[in-house]
Amino acid sequence: LHYLGNLISTAIWLSFIIVVICLATNAIKNTEEDNKNPGPHIVMIVFGVLSTDPFYILGGIFGLIANSQENNE
Repeated sequence: LHYLGNLISTAIWLSFIIVVICLATNAIKNTEEDNKNPGPHIVMIVFGVLSTDPFYILGGIFGLIANSQENNE
């Protein structure tokens, strides 16, 4: 019974990570298309905090900075 709980929690965590990877791909496409929408980067910061992954948090922050610098030029 203990293994079943581990299996379920692992499946939930894996599905969460797959969603985060899809959102990261969307944020990358947003940046490559020179879209000035900050939404995907903010979503990456939120999901980075939820998944406790500092790289998604930093990527979202740097994406917002890059968008703001492009808007000023």
